[in-house]
Amino acid sequence: MSLLLLRRLGLTWELANEGSQLIQHSPSKLLFRCNLRVKILVFYFSFHFLLLFFIYLQKHFHRGLKVLDDMDASGVKPDCHSFTYLISHCTSEDEINKYHDMMDGMGTPPTKHLHKALIQSYVACKSLERARHVVKENGTSDILHSELMNTLAYSLALHGEVEEARRVYDQVLQSQGTIEPLTALCLIQRLDSADNLKYLLELLKHLTDTDLWDAGCSSILLFCVRHKNLEFSRLSS
Repeated sequence: MSLLLLRRLGLTWELANEGSQLIQHSPSKLLFRCNLRVKILVFYFSFHFLLLFFIYLQKHFHRGLKVLDDMDASGVKPDCHSFTYLISHCTSEDEINKYHDMMDGMGTPPTKHLHKALIQSYVACKSLERARHVVKENGTSDILHSELMNTLAYSLALHGEVEEARRVYDQVLQSQGTIEPLTALCLIQRLDSADNLKYLLELLKHLTDTDLWDAGCSSILLFCVRHKNLEFSRLSS
């Protein structure tokens, strides 16, 4: 168990450090030591472990909800990471709204990662207006708005809403926002109309990472072969 993981579960650095050392070097002491601080660590970690177990291994969301109820009844307040994990793996708009409402009811402060999870899950569930609403309501600064718009464009392209993703991308450019490399690559790999070549080459400029640039070039070359634009393919090779 890494110190960082324990810290992400919401523990203080001091308590996380103590728990991390005990788990690594003296697991038996972690189970039998009667120190109150260690009891808190085990108690808190157990609930989060159950929550993640049901989400990642079983995907039984009703059981994840039951763990949240047990946490609340036991005085253990779930943090935003817990709700982010839950929302990221929802399969319907009702599930997303249920966990979001529960988070609001508990007074859990949201983070940009939660907003991104909401956008991705709403798009996956075809609730595009709800996804746009998340961007509109939470893009409180130019930087955050650009990040959320990138998440929206990426999610739309990933789930087949390519033309809508392209419109979002154009809006980011018009507002002089930053296009993230993964957003550009996702669009390159999914824009497949024969008249999109010039657009794809513009997207390629946003791939500053060498590996992503190689992946983007490969996708464009395959695009040219599919649409028989062999002159460009020969020049590129």
